[in-house]
Amino acid sequence: MQKHLLKIFLTVLVATFISSCSFLGIGQGKNMFCAFEDLHVYEKISYENSAYSRLVDETFNGQVPVMAGFAPHYVNLLNTGEDAFWARVHLIRNAKKYILLQTYIWDKDETGRFFMKELVAAAQRGVKVRVLIDALGANKDLDFWAYFADVSPNLEVKFYNPHVKRINPLALQMAGQCAFRFDDMNKRMHNKTLIMDDQIAIMGGRNYQNDYFDLNRFRNFKDRDVLLVGPVVKQMTDSFTKYWAFQQSVSAKDMTDIDALIKNKNYLSKITDKTFEFGNLFKDFEDQLAAPQFIEQHFVQKAFRVEHVKLSVDLPGKNKLPGCATGSRATEELLDIMGKAQKQIIFQTPYLILDTYLVKGIRKIQKQNKGLDILISTNSLAATDHITAYAQSYKQKSFFVDALHFRIFELKPVPKDISSMLPDYNQHPEEFFPSHKDSLLEWAVDSITLPQNKRHVCLHAKSFVIDDKIAWVGSFNLDPRSAHLNTEAGLIVWDEAFTRALKENMDLDIALGNSWVVGRKSGFPIIKQLNMIVDKVMTTLPIGDVWPFQHIAMFELKDGADPVPFYDKRFYQNYHEVGQFPEVPVTQGQVQVILLKAFVGLAKPLI
Repeated sequence: MQKHLLKIFLTVLVATFISSCSFLGIGQGKNMFCAFEDLHVYEKISYENSAYSRLVDETFNGQVPVMAGFAPHYVNLLNTGEDAFWARVHLIRNAKKYILLQTYIWDKDETGRFFMKELVAAAQRGVKVRVLIDALGANKDLDFWAYFADVSPNLEVKFYNPHVKRINPLALQMAGQCAFRFDDMNKRMHNKTLIMDDQIAIMGGRNYQNDYFDLNRFRNFKDRDVLLVGPVVKQMTDSFTKYWAFQQSVSAKDMTDIDALIKNKNYLSKITDKTFEFGNLFKDFEDQLAAPQFIEQHFVQKAFRVEHVKLSVDLPGKNKLPGCATGSRATEELLDIMGKAQKQIIFQTPYLILDTYLVKGIRKIQKQNKGLDILISTNSLAATDHITAYAQSYKQKSFFVDALHFRIFELKPVPKDISSMLPDYNQHPEEFFPSHKDSLLEWAVDSITLPQNKRHVCLHAKSFVIDDKIAWVGSFNLDPRSAHLNTEAGLIVWDEAFTRALKENMDLDIALGNSWVVGRKSGFPIIKQLNMIVDKVMTTLPIGDVWPFQHIAMFELKDGADPVPFYDKRFYQNYHEVGQFPEVPVTQGQVQVILLKAFVGLAKPLI
């Protein structure tokens, strides 16, 4: 009897493994795509209720030029959650033919439900809506997705690279995925784009969650998008079309657990009108959008007219080779743009982790120009949302400073200029904002809880400035996942005025009182040199890096002193040391980082 039961169990186990590996394209040959849907709009579109109609008319006044990237475009920087919210809602409400949305995370919080409501309203007035979400970043509420997928024939939802044909996979199915297609399932879609009518688009770093639109009582992401009007948007539509037709993009109605709810309509008792009631949370946004001249004055008049832009976007599926052996289209284009720098490169990235491939690329660029100044704006431990990623960055920090000569600025959780970063910071009491601490990816990330539980910021923007002339804004983090595994998208802009505006916003983040400066510890020369030697040896170890000290620390500029680089002889006169992990309790975050630094080195490509 026991042998019979064991045989049945093994049969079920093998069948589950095989089914979990076969449906997403294992052994399907060279054809990576299903039938392509034509998502282009060929007729002239006017927006009678939008001030953007004038910019659309100007940039689409005839045939699209052969070199679309060299045609006139209009670009807005969306540096705050408020701007990003207003722009998205306005464009969704004015779309005529198509809305194409691509994102990594979609939560069921107030923001997720609000944008669901807006897209449903667009579909019900006749706009064709296509929504593509990475299956790992989609919330796991089946009723939520059953309603979204079934509410209108004009609205379709797909999930990118689900583990199996379920939004909530079974344990055995997950085991099968890990055993047979771990490398493939580890490649996620990190692109964030919103395209209206083939003519206007938003792309950048924001997902659909309260944190990305300044609406969380505690952590809020300081993020960045660009709003683009012009012919290159058609290339964005082409890219979305490829992802939509990709064989590993699976319709919500083909997910067995969602489809079961759609067939029996069980979700109707869970998703009701009350699901889309938000009290006064969005009242300020709605009041501004109702003002007749608001969009004209706040966005259209501030748009930059640029003559040269380029879309940089990975193909779905990313690299065909396993692991982190090669870069990708976006990675290579980013390194190529960086290679044109003569004086300075400024990175802004939430996570700063370099593997051998990225280090070689950066060193090649530095060899081409030995005087190149590289500045990094990133998160401190007190501000980060991903303590494991910070631990890996901490492990490499001495290498960044000593070998690569990076000038690193780590954002404070409550910067001096937080009211500029969160414009509503003093507008409402903290209790006005919702609090959702259950991260969708809680198994992979963690954050430090501030003792005061204050509203604070965490850097999430991904931007690059080259010699004050070239700008990149998109979804690319400076880490191995973005370089090799996650698909990424970015907009490159060759325009000094636009680049200057981007740099000014990044300069605010690294200014006195907003970020700590990373530098070498001061101290007795012999002790300092010994610490440097041990630190460097330990840093080379993938695991077992148990040395609890570093010769790298955080510094604050003294009142009235001039900012200088860490290698300037005046550095210790102008700055005072504030420790390795300022504002972080020893028992909470510091011990965690040191332990993670010691034992998760081999997992660097997965973080």
